[in-house]
Amino acid sequence: MTQEEQFAKIGEKLSGMRTCMFVTRDSSGLSKGRPMATQELAFDGSVWFMTDKRSNKCREIQADPGVSLAYAHSNGVRFVSLSGNAEFVDDREKIKEFWNDFYKAWFEGPDDPNIVLIQVKISRAEYWDNEGGKIGALADMALGAVTGKTNQLDENEVFEFS
Repeated sequence: MTQEEQFAKIGEKLSGMRTCMFVTRDSSGLSKGRPMATQELAFDGSVWFMTDKRSNKCREIQADPGVSLAYAHSNGVRFVSLSGNAEFVDDREKIKEFWNDFYKAWFEGPDDPNIVLIQVKISRAEYWDNEGGKIGALADMALGAVTGKTNQLDENEVFEFS
């Protein structure tokens, strides 16, 4: 599978999942996660976020750019885990492109000088998808509890990007 095909597969799995747990490491090395909205899901190897440059997460990224992103679809049967390095991008045009009224709760407008974009360049992606859906997943768990074996309806794949 080519890298473009891998990107397309991850983009397909991310479909319908806009919010993730964005995980950094604090100064003591402990993982610290918080929910964040993904800005752009047309997956091309990077994922974008908008945030306040004065936030703790920005200080944590400055100290250690390695982050993890954990997505779970609301249907409860699809999950995506992404890992990579975060970097700050101060691109006012891109900020205006991403801007919507949701951000008025935190910022004065797209020209607010405290807004910064975070671009996470993904180095590893993994997904789990139960093709049988929620009922199939429950049936598979029940079968496993009774017999010790499952139907293996789960699709799981790992991609490494350079």
